[in-house]
Amino acid sequence: MTKAKVESGITHQRTAAATEQEQAEKSAYVNESPKTPTAEELVARLYENRQVRDPGASWSHFSISSATGMPSANLINDGTEFLLGVDEAGRGPVLGPMVYAVAFAPVSQKSLIKNIGVDDSKKLSELDRERLFLKMMTTECKNWLGFAVTAISPRDISNGMLRRSKYNLNQQAYDTTIALIRETLNKGVNITEIYVDTVGKEKPYQEILQSHFPGINITVTTKADSKFPIVSAASIFAKVVRDTSMKNWSFCEPGIPEKPFTRIFGSGYPGDPNTRKWLRKNMDPVFGFPDITRFSWSTCSKELQRLAANVTWPDDEEEETKDGNISNYFQKASNTRPAKKTAPKQDISDEEQDGSDSEMDEMNAVEDQDEESEDEVLMSKKTRGSSSSKVTKKSTEKSSPTKLLTGSKRKRAAAKANNNHEPDEDPEFLLNKITRKKEKSFLVDTNRDPVFRGYRHLEDPDALETKAFVEAQKELFEGFIGSSSVRAKLTERLTKVYNYERYGTPFKKGDNYYYFYNSGLQPQSVLYTQKTIDGEASVFFDPNTLSADGTISLGTYSFSESGNLFGYALSESGSDWVKIHVRKVGDDKDLEEKPLEWAKFTGIEFTHDEKGFFYTRFAAPSVNHDKAGTETDKAKNQLLCYHRIGTSQDQDIIVYNDDANPERMFWIQVSDCGRYLILAIRRSTEPKNLVYFADLEKQFGSNSVLDVPEFTEIIGEWSAGYSFIGNVGNVFYFETSFDAPKKRIVKYVLPTKVILTKTTTTKTVTVKNGNSTKTTKTESVSELIEPVKAVFEEVIGEADTAIDFLRIVDIDKLILVYLKDVKHVVKVYNLKTGAFLNDIAIPEGSIINGISGSKKSPELFYSYSSYIAPTTIRRYEFAADSSDTLFKQVVVPGISTDIFEVKQVFYTSEDGTKIPMYIFYKKGTVLDGENPTLLYAYGGFSISILPSFNIQYLTFIEKFNGVVAVANIRGGGEYGKAWHDAGKLFNKQNCYTDFQYAARYLISEKYTKPAKLTINGGSNGGLLIGTCLNQTPELFGLGIAEVGVMDLLRFHKFTIGGAWVADFGNPDVKEEFENAKKISPLHNVDGSKTYPAVLLTTGDHDDRVVPLHSMKLAATLQHELNENPNPIMMRVNTKAGHGAGKSIQQTIEEAADKYTFLSIVLNAPYFE
Repeated sequence: MTKAKVESGITHQRTAAATEQEQAEKSAYVNESPKTPTAEELVARLYENRQVRDPGASWSHFSISSATGMPSANLINDGTEFLLGVDEAGRGPVLGPMVYAVAFAPVSQKSLIKNIGVDDSKKLSELDRERLFLKMMTTECKNWLGFAVTAISPRDISNGMLRRSKYNLNQQAYDTTIALIRETLNKGVNITEIYVDTVGKEKPYQEILQSHFPGINITVTTKADSKFPIVSAASIFAKVVRDTSMKNWSFCEPGIPEKPFTRIFGSGYPGDPNTRKWLRKNMDPVFGFPDITRFSWSTCSKELQRLAANVTWPDDEEEETKDGNISNYFQKASNTRPAKKTAPKQDISDEEQDGSDSEMDEMNAVEDQDEESEDEVLMSKKTRGSSSSKVTKKSTEKSSPTKLLTGSKRKRAAAKANNNHEPDEDPEFLLNKITRKKEKSFLVDTNRDPVFRGYRHLEDPDALETKAFVEAQKELFEGFIGSSSVRAKLTERLTKVYNYERYGTPFKKGDNYYYFYNSGLQPQSVLYTQKTIDGEASVFFDPNTLSADGTISLGTYSFSESGNLFGYALSESGSDWVKIHVRKVGDDKDLEEKPLEWAKFTGIEFTHDEKGFFYTRFAAPSVNHDKAGTETDKAKNQLLCYHRIGTSQDQDIIVYNDDANPERMFWIQVSDCGRYLILAIRRSTEPKNLVYFADLEKQFGSNSVLDVPEFTEIIGEWSAGYSFIGNVGNVFYFETSFDAPKKRIVKYVLPTKVILTKTTTTKTVTVKNGNSTKTTKTESVSELIEPVKAVFEEVIGEADTAIDFLRIVDIDKLILVYLKDVKHVVKVYNLKTGAFLNDIAIPEGSIINGISGSKKSPELFYSYSSYIAPTTIRRYEFAADSSDTLFKQVVVPGISTDIFEVKQVFYTSEDGTKIPMYIFYKKGTVLDGENPTLLYAYGGFSISILPSFNIQYLTFIEKFNGVVAVANIRGGGEYGKAWHDAGKLFNKQNCYTDFQYAARYLISEKYTKPAKLTINGGSNGGLLIGTCLNQTPELFGLGIAEVGVMDLLRFHKFTIGGAWVADFGNPDVKEEFENAKKISPLHNVDGSKTYPAVLLTTGDHDDRVVPLHSMKLAATLQHELNENPNPIMMRVNTKAGHGAGKSIQQTIEEAADKYTFLSIVLNAPYFE
């Protein structure tokens, strides 16, 4: 079997293996019956059996008029009522034939049509469409299902578009559809209902059809193929004929490869780099494009204007050239291609591969804006296809070709030429806005990207091209690192050093202690329990028993107030989706047969009566459970629900939702006493929220939820962040950033009286009955609960360092963990009075990993670690004589931690801001600029990157003599709100500048040099890497971007991306769109620069930052940098998500691949 080679300039090529596999699948299907023809054979017969306009030529080149398949004659003869569907298919607006099809069947057989499986043909793969095509053509379906197909060749389309009186594609579509319907009627079919996937605006099209076919019920609508199965059936006929024509196109032009897997046509849209590349590669500078190209948009004309030979034709009114030699008509032309230059930005990019079929109105509407006038461009078809020569009207002054404006400049020039005002908004932004407001634009129901040119097909994870792309990238990457001996050595070493006992911070629920434990190489950590602090431990819950490969993980969990119930949520393959289970403590069986489904970003909050719990969920996505996490559906309309244990999920009480604000998210807590509910509402990741409370005892007479709780406002403005931390009776305590960027503690006393506003309404009714008149007055009184303005009293004021997190223990002890220069400081206060009590000392440079404790107990557990010291767990007890004792000390036998040293520096960024950075390495490392160095940062969402013990970092330092640096750039929460604000929205560039100055510091201080420097980040940090690679590629030797947000113009359209507008900006707002466009990695790849090596990684079940971000950027980098000297590759983790829930085996494998790639491209040897 031939291995497919993924060259850096060809990025979504189908592998030969994939092609052979598909052929095998097709053969397996077809060979079920030896007499069953293939789809290609059936399509060929359609061409051969009908009128061919140019006999004797290859069947795929020329138009056919209505090849028809008729159902049983009995149905026709007895006058059975039929419904008919219409649809069309084309390879974008540039390539191949346009195929129009009708399908018709008895009205009584509507259910049979749907049962075939033809619903929404655009969601079907090419293979699925061919199977359905065969089924409709060769099985019993043909007894009641008829069809008619017309294919218009690209030559005929071009002739119509380029003639003096243009015959545009909309009109061709109308005429062809009318002809197909009329021919069906002429054959005696009794059509009573017609359904059409619209071309152009719906109303005019429907009026045209209705005028031709009065008395027939006609429906013209968008996306008709997803609404009416008969239209989807027609769509399948059209698409299979189109696809088969393209695959079997017999090129009469010399030099064009015939092998199917070399046909990188792309989507057929002008913005698709693969389409443009194919056009340029196969364009003759004199005779133009192959016959497969059609001029239904201005793209082809633009390419000819840019690349073709220059020709000057005499004006019709001038005398003919005396010397008739054809060479006199041509200026000096070179046979060589023009030098490579950065491709210009396009006004409109490609649609999904099949998305163009019913959108000819958009094509022609945009074409009318972009098309050059006939006085500027005159095109003439030649034997090769279309003349490629630049042609101008001969001038008496000069004969050089007219310089044509393109894009926004041309539109502005056109506006001025017509005495119009210059557009107020940039055309790229306008196009983006148009696609959002479907009802106000000719770009109806499209998914066009207004700026970037292609790879939108990679947004469909189930598309064959996407799967082929991923497989080809996998083959390329594994082939690259597979020959290195470092991979095996790293795998062995990492397996050894990860094999150490790891403990989580203990906590107490009810009468039992719990903690997580991993013996070393267990895929997932196991939850253990014991009765006393020094008692014997036993397994409480082991997620490793749930799957053979360890990819089912414990997502979240909770115990009821008494500790008698255990609620737990399970995630599969790292997806954010979880299924919620509940069981009694001590039992090994769930209380309910079926878990709660489609929960996401949820807690499990039990009411104190232990009758049920609160959780959040979404509507089921577009995929089944076995594919959950692979979809890209936008997460919106979250529901806050209360589930009563023992009832079905569909009986859950919807406690809160907000249809008017579908992107808002909710979090609910039960107060310490169980009486109150505290509801927090957030509109994004912005650290601001609203707060409401409900009084269960007042409403229901107990701490139970019997119906929808009634909430009263505490905070009704988006002024700051408020986090409920506990209550004492009707006194609520909050941590807040209101008037305190580094946070403070306040209290709020619930009002004892409800303020009611009484409104009296008088209604007068006068009734006349003959000569008498009766007047009646009625009065009604309504009561409205007025919001009580929240009055907060400060308990603990803002300090000069930011509060990182906190915990209340021992009735009224408030533990505050402050962050001072990226190091934790732990202080204890009295909750009620705010008085400082004492410090809890931890080693300098350490970070608190976890704190556990409750108001019911004086016992506190806390754990800490650093970059070079593993976890230490201590037990602190509040008493007359407080005790602080060692509980567990984690030991790593495979690594001697005393060989490392760590230091913190503060380097200066461009604007003078001091940025903290940790640097660690082996003791005695020589700073000569030759050390392989890894620089990591995040910089976003107020998330602080704090020291933690990291086996991978230490292995890199140990085995590569490396240096690791972690920069705490702006955008995080290391110094509170101001630090975050300085790295978000219009300040986002500060993050990238800070990071680039970190690299410069490491280089100037001789830790490393650019060729030895790797930059690394994940998620928002992946965006950081992508942006810095575009802006300053000369600073780095390698960029590793993991699960990164790479498309800042479309991130808000997928899964939970809409919540990130608080940091990235909202692309639906002009100013924020423009700002995002400047930094978006996908839209700023610079083909004129030399980039370092690049490795992009993602997970196939990442439904947080969906894989399409990494895939589109990988394709773009490989295409735009096809001559880059350094490798650009992608790695896709299977059965993995955004990061959480990975098994230890997946972690080791990923790390081994990552550092092997680093070793190769940085020329960093592995030291035994």
